[in-house]
Amino acid sequence: MSNLKKIEPEKIVTLLRGEVGEVIQSWVVFKIYSAKAAELRSVNLHEDKENQQLTLINLVRSKFRDDLILRLAELSSRRYDTINFHFAADKFKIQQNEVKAFREYLKVHHIEFRRNNNIAHKHISPTWKELDPMPHVPYLVITKAIAWAISLMKKFDEEYFGDGYKLIWQEERKCRYELEGPASAKYLLLPYKVRVQ
Repeated sequence: MSNLKKIEPEKIVTLLRGEVGEVIQSWVVFKIYSAKAAELRSVNLHEDKENQQLTLINLVRSKFRDDLILRLAELSSRRYDTINFHFAADKFKIQQNEVKAFREYLKVHHIEFRRNNNIAHKHISPTWKELDPMPHVPYLVITKAIAWAISLMKKFDEEYFGDGYKLIWQEERKCRYELEGPASAKYLLLPYKVRVQ
């Protein structure tokens, strides 16, 4: 029996919400560190380069940006042995076109490429003479992908919980900026927190 048939609907919708929660938390932390970097940045590029605190903050921002790209690409994969939208769409038989469009958006805007070649798998060309491209992914592309992922997740929650999904996501908005441990656990428990059955 395939994973698609074996997996319990509650398990996939719960774990998928946890993954989307990790994306949201990484985005919140990225925004916090971006604001800190903006506070420390001066008009003097040389001073900024020498500012170790700013350098550290920019390194953390870079790590969280890569985490966002990595997690969004994972959510768009087409495997039945990982947590992703394709798996959920096929399980619930909803949103197949929306999930396909999400995946295409990530491909067109190089999110999948960045994950596969520059972040996680690090594919390389055979010689130093060949350049290994590292396309820039604009922040607006990432924020649109995050908003899209949240929208897809809400539909899966609606399919499983009915109108109760609204309570789940109202609660999520209240506690989105509370950084309290792993986001996956926090988002996994949201339905129990608002007592949605």
